[in-house]
Amino acid sequence: MDNFNINEFKEDENLFIAASAGTGKTYTIQQVVARLVLNGLTLDQILIVTYTEKAAGELKDRIRKKIEEESLKAPGNAMLQQALRDIHSAPIGTIHSFCEKVSAEFAYEASVPFEQEMIDESAVEDLIEKLIRDNWIHEELFITFLKSGGNVASLSALLKSAIQTYIPETISLPPDSDITAGGAPLAYSELGKISEAKNYEDLLLVEIFAAAVHVLQSNADQHVTKSKTAKDLLNAIKEWRKGKALYSGTVFRINIEEPQGDFETALKIIVDFKSLLDSKKGIDTLLLQKCLFTYIPRLYREWEKEKRTKKIQSFNDMIRNVRNAVMVENSPLVRSIRQKFRYAIIDEFQDTNALQWDIFKKIFVEADDGQHHILVVGDPKQSIYSFQGADLSVYEKAISEIGHGKALATNWRSSDVMIEACNTLFETSPHFHLNFTPSDCPPEPKPNAEYKGKPVKPFWISAEDIEPKEYAEIVVNNIIDFCTFDGDKTRLQVPDKQTHELRNVKFSDFAILARTRSELEHVEYKLRKVGLPFLRYKDENLFTSRECAEWSALLKAIDVDNYSERNRNLLYAALLTDFWGRDLDYINALTAGEKSIDEISTFAKWHALAESRRWAELQESIYADSPNMGELYQPENLQSLNKIRQIGDYAVEYLYTTNCSLEELVRHLDALVTNSESALKDSSIVAKGTDLDVIQTMTIHASKGLEYPIVISVAGERGHIGSSGPYLVHSETDSKRNLSFDDDAKDLSRRETEAEWRRLFYVAFTRATHMLIMPRFAKMKKRADGKLQERKKEMTWLSVTMDDFCQNSTNQELYYERLVEKPVENVKARISQILGGMGNGEKDTSLIDATKLAEKMAAWKVWGRFPHSTSYSQIAHGKQEQETDEGRLQKDEGDGAARTVKDTSTYPRGAELGNALHKIFELVDFQKIGQADLQTLKQDSAFKELIVSSFLHESLDIDSHPDWLDTTISFVWNTLNASLAVIEGNSIGQDSFSLNEIANDSRRSEMLFFMDLKSAREKEVINLYCKGFMDLLFKRNGRYCILDWKSDYIDTYDEPAMKNQMLLRRYNVQQILYSYVLIRWLKSFYPQMSEQEIFDNYFGGIYYVFFRGCRANENSGIVASTFGSFEELEKLYREIIA
Repeated sequence: MDNFNINEFKEDENLFIAASAGTGKTYTIQQVVARLVLNGLTLDQILIVTYTEKAAGELKDRIRKKIEEESLKAPGNAMLQQALRDIHSAPIGTIHSFCEKVSAEFAYEASVPFEQEMIDESAVEDLIEKLIRDNWIHEELFITFLKSGGNVASLSALLKSAIQTYIPETISLPPDSDITAGGAPLAYSELGKISEAKNYEDLLLVEIFAAAVHVLQSNADQHVTKSKTAKDLLNAIKEWRKGKALYSGTVFRINIEEPQGDFETALKIIVDFKSLLDSKKGIDTLLLQKCLFTYIPRLYREWEKEKRTKKIQSFNDMIRNVRNAVMVENSPLVRSIRQKFRYAIIDEFQDTNALQWDIFKKIFVEADDGQHHILVVGDPKQSIYSFQGADLSVYEKAISEIGHGKALATNWRSSDVMIEACNTLFETSPHFHLNFTPSDCPPEPKPNAEYKGKPVKPFWISAEDIEPKEYAEIVVNNIIDFCTFDGDKTRLQVPDKQTHELRNVKFSDFAILARTRSELEHVEYKLRKVGLPFLRYKDENLFTSRECAEWSALLKAIDVDNYSERNRNLLYAALLTDFWGRDLDYINALTAGEKSIDEISTFAKWHALAESRRWAELQESIYADSPNMGELYQPENLQSLNKIRQIGDYAVEYLYTTNCSLEELVRHLDALVTNSESALKDSSIVAKGTDLDVIQTMTIHASKGLEYPIVISVAGERGHIGSSGPYLVHSETDSKRNLSFDDDAKDLSRRETEAEWRRLFYVAFTRATHMLIMPRFAKMKKRADGKLQERKKEMTWLSVTMDDFCQNSTNQELYYERLVEKPVENVKARISQILGGMGNGEKDTSLIDATKLAEKMAAWKVWGRFPHSTSYSQIAHGKQEQETDEGRLQKDEGDGAARTVKDTSTYPRGAELGNALHKIFELVDFQKIGQADLQTLKQDSAFKELIVSSFLHESLDIDSHPDWLDTTISFVWNTLNASLAVIEGNSIGQDSFSLNEIANDSRRSEMLFFMDLKSAREKEVINLYCKGFMDLLFKRNGRYCILDWKSDYIDTYDEPAMKNQMLLRRYNVQQILYSYVLIRWLKSFYPQMSEQEIFDNYFGGIYYVFFRGCRANENSGIVASTFGSFEELEKLYREIIA
C-alpha cells in the first residue's frame, strides 16, 4: 500500500488510511481539512467524527492551529478566514453527538420525538421485574423453569445484560426450537418431571421415557453395542440417582443419528435423556436458555414500547434510530444530511460497528452524485473496544467496500531505537498475530534517553518467572533510582519533546499500564508505601468519592440566591469542603455572630455566573477564588486534586451537553453515587489534567492516544474472569453477529477476546517513546499445598514471547536491558531529596482529610445536603482508629473457632480494615465459604487472592504479614458460621440460623436507600443524615433482614459490651432509620397491606455483626434487634425527626 501524500490527495474519491501507532493520523486529518477548505468547502460542510468528546476537542484545537498556519501563508484567503470564524461551531464530535444533533435538527425526517430524555439501558431492570411479576409468572415455560430450581435473579441479570447488547438490525438470536427426545418435542409438563426426578422410578413418570424403557424390555437380548445388550443398559439405568450420569458413556458407546425402527428410536430417547440429565449441559441449562431466547425478543419489544411512550432513549437508540431512518428507500433524512454535509472524516475507524458504518456508507459511499465522499482513518491493530460494541470485521468489510487505501508508515512519536525494537518484536513473534507492517523511522533521527551518561536500550525486561509482588518492588526502586539527583541532574535524562535536548526526568514522564485495574494493586501499594506521588488515571470510583460530595455541596450553595436561615447550612457545608478549608471552630464563630460571613460575596459572584450559564468561567473562578485550592497541590493531596478537577471537567461538559440547570446537575451527581444514572457516554470516567508532576497509573484502554517517555507494563498477571454470557460472536454464514449462551459461543468468545488482548499489548507497548519496562511473569505458581499449577494459560503466550525475544543475541545487543533490583537505602530521605529537586517541596501533614470532614459534617448534621457514598459508621466514628489491635484471635483447642484474647499481634484496625472486610463479605459466596472446612478453606487459592486483593486495595501490607491471611480467613469463616437468633416481626425466638445458609440470590450488599418522604419538614430533617448504605439486606423464609458489619475493637464481645458500643457509636439511631426505611420500601411491593401487617409478616429484624468477636455455632459478636410493633418503630423514628 502506498504512503499517503497530501499533495496527491483527491477529494472526489473515497479513501481509507491505515495509520499505525505514532504515525501522525491527527496531523493528517488537519492537513486534509485544510486542503478541503482551500478547495472551497466550508467547515460546516465537513463532518468529522472521532471516538470521544475529549479527542474531538483536541482535534478542533489542532485544526484551528493548522488553519491559522495556512492563513499566515495566504493572508487574503477568504475561505481560510471564514473557517477561523466558524471553527467554534464546526461539526466535530462523536457518533453520539452527531446522531443527537441529527435527531434534534431533523426530527421529522428521522421519525423521532423532538425532545427525548437520555437514560441508560440498565434501566430495563424495573421492566423485567414487572414482566416477571405480572406476565411470565403465569406462563407454563416460566413455571417449569421455577419448578426446575431456576434462579430468577440469574435469569433477570442475564436478560438485563442481553438487552444492553441486543440490536435486531445487527444481531441474531438462535431460532426458537423445542427441547426434544428421540426427535419428539417434550411438553413443559414432561420437562418439569425430568428436572424434578431424583431416581429411576421418577423418570418412569415421564411418558416418553417409560415407553422407551418398555421397548428395550421387550428386546432385552438385542445388542446396543458389540458386547452389551438392552438388558445391560436397563440394569445400568435403574441405578440412576440425581446428580449422576444416566449410564456410563464409556461402557455404552451408543451413537444414533437417524434412528430406524422402534428399537433405535427408544435407544435415541435414552441417549437424549442422558444429555438432559447431564450435570453440565442438562435440563436446567436448556430451560434457562429456552427462557432467555423466548423472553429477549418480547422484552425488547416491551422496552422499545415503554421508551417511546415515555419519550426516553439510550445512546444506542440514538444511533439505531438514525441508522433505521437512513436505510429507508428514498430516505428524506439522507437527503437532508447530504444537503448539510459534503465530506465526512471518520477517525479511530477500527472501533466502528455495523450500525455506524450503515449510516456513513448510505450517506456518503452510496451517493452517486459525485459530490459526497468519505475518508476513514484507523488501525486494526488498535481495535480494543469490543466491549463497547466495536467490531473489527466491520472495519475489514468497510475498507474493502471503499476500495482505495493509503498508509501512514513513519512513526514520528518514538526514538529510532524504540521503533526498531518494536518492529523486531511484533514482526518476528509468532504469538501476536497482528498482520504487522514495520514502521519507518523519521528522516531526522531522534536522540536516545541516557542513564548515567550512557544511551539506554529501549526495552528493560525483568528476569524470567518473576512474581508480581517482586516485580512491583523492582519497578518502584528503579523509578527512585532514575529520578535521583547526581548534582543538578537526574540519573535518567530524557529528550525534550520540542527541543530534543536532554532534560531531567519527571514523575509525569512515567506511565504504569495494566490490562485490568486489579493488576495495578501491587505497584500502587509500593508507590504509596515509599511516598512517591501518583494518580490513577480515569478512576472508576470517581463519582462515589468524597470529592464528588464536595462538589455537590459547593454547587448547592452556589445555586441558592440568598443565605437566609433556611439556606445557611448549605453555605456552612460548602465552607467545610477542601475548596475553602474552614474548620468547625470557624463555623461556630459564624453562627455565634463573632465573625461576619465575608465569603458571601464570592458565592454571590459565582451565583451570577451560574445564572448567566457561563459554566467554564464559573469553573475557572472556583479554582481561582477558593482559598484552600493551593493546599491541594501538596504531593500527598494530588489524588484529591486530581478527582476535584476531573469532576469539575465532567460537570462543565454535562452542563453544556445537556443544557441543564445547576440544580439538575447536582441531582445527576447524586444519582451517579448510586449508579441509578450513568455518566455521559464518552466521559463516564473523565481524564485528569496533564500538568501535575506525578506518576500515572492506568489501564491500557485508558492510555489509548497518549504517549510517555517511560512506559512500565504490569499487564499479563491476570487471565479471564468467568462470565455467564451473553456471548456475542461472529457467524460463519451471516453478516450479523449471534447472541448466545452456549459453550461453543463461550469458547469462540474467549478466542476473540484473547485476540483482542494481543492488540491491547500492541497499544500498551507503542505508548512508550524511549523506554519500555516489561515483566516476564512466572508461567507457573505455587499453590498453598506446595504443588505448581499453570498461572493463566491465556497469558503464557506473552511470557513465551518475551523469553524468545530475550534469548536472541542480536536483541540482547541492540534492544534489551535486564531489569534488575536497585536497592535504595534511606528511601524516605531519597524521595525527599527528589521532591525537593523537582520543586515539589516538603509534605505538610496538617491538612484536613476525609475522616475529619466526615466528623465536621456529622457534627453539623449536614450530611444529607452533602451526599457522599460512605457508611454510617464513618460518620458516627468521626475519626479513624490508627493503632493495631492488642486483642486478637486465638484458636480454641479442637473446634477451630475464634475467641478474643490479649496478645501482641499486629493485625490492623481502623477504617481501612473495615473497608477491606466489607469488600470480602460483599464478594464471597456465603454458602461455599461458610460450609467449607476451615482448614480446607485456608488452601483455597481464589479466596486467599480475594483477601489479598482487598487488603492491598486499602494499602494494608498483607504481603509483609502472612499471619493476617489466616486470621482473616478465620474471621470470615467464624462469622458465616455464627448463630443468629431468628427474628419474626417483634419476636426474637430461640431458634437460630447461620449466614452460610444464605444463597447469593437471596442477598444484596451495599444496598443504597433514599427516603420517599411525604412532608417537606420530614424531608428537610431526615435528609440531613439519613442517606447511606445498608451493608447487607437478605431474605430468609420470606422475611427481609438487615445486617450491618462492624469492625469495632472492644475488650469483650458479650451483649452488654456490644450494646454499650452501639450507644457510643449511635448505631441505635441507625437501626431505627434502616428498619423504618425497609418497611417503607416493602410497602411499595405490598400496597394493599398496612405497615403493621408488613412488619408482622415480612420484617426479619436487624443484626449487628461484630466480626472480631464471632465464633462458629455461638452467638458471640451478634446483636439481634427488633421493635415491639411498627407503631413503636414509627414513634422512635418521629422522635428523630423532632
